[in-house]
Formats: sequence, C-alpha cells, structure tokens
Amino acid sequence: MGWGSFYKSKKPRGFRYTYLTFDPKKKELERKIRLSKHRVDPEANPLTEEDLKENLRGRLRRNSERLAKYGDPEDFSESIGKKNRQLVFVLAILFAFTYWIFESLGITTWADFAQLFIFW
Repeated sequence: MGWGSFYKSKKPRGFRYTYLTFDPKKKELERKIRLSKHRVDPEANPLTEEDLKENLRGRLRRNSERLAKYGDPEDFSESIGKKNRQLVFVLAILFAFTYWIFESLGITTWADFAQLFIFW
C-alpha cells in the first residue's frame, strides 16, 4: 500500500462515542461537591486520582492557551521595547548602507536619483 508514497500519510481520527446516559453537568456538579468537601475536611475526604489529573490538566491547558495567545505578562513590555530597539537599529544600518552606496555612485540630489531610474 505505501510502496510508492513520498509523504507521510495522516493517521485516521480516533473514535469517540459519547454514551446517551452521560450527563456532563451532573458529573461536573459531583466533582465540585467532592472538591468542596475536600476543602472543608481534607483528611476525611481525600481527592481521587481522577480529580487530581483533571485539575492538573485544566491548569496546564489554561496556562498554555494564555501563554500562546498573550505571552508571559512580565516579559511583554520588555519584549516590545526590545523589538522596537532592534527595528530602529536595523533601519539605521539600512539607511547608512543606502547612503554609502548612493555616495559611491555619485548620486547626491533627487535629480540624480531620478536619472538613475529613467535610464533603466
């Protein structure tokens, strides 16, 4: 089947079946009740492994989405300032290089500059 292909074929999507008796609101309510009972008396109501995994998964997802969208808030102002300084520096070098090239070609006025393009 894959003898003549030069690219990696995509894997088929996984099959997910949601049962008809599944109620996500009820499951979320039960989870919140377990968490609140744990906050009141942690020794009598320990968290299940599922609660710990879900809490960690949700926290990681929220953090990664926020970082992907906005970046780290502490580094945001520094990164904008750094990017602006780099842009000004590159533009200054580009302007100096262009000026040096025009001086070496003997182009000192706008008329000389226009003649350069008319003859091309």
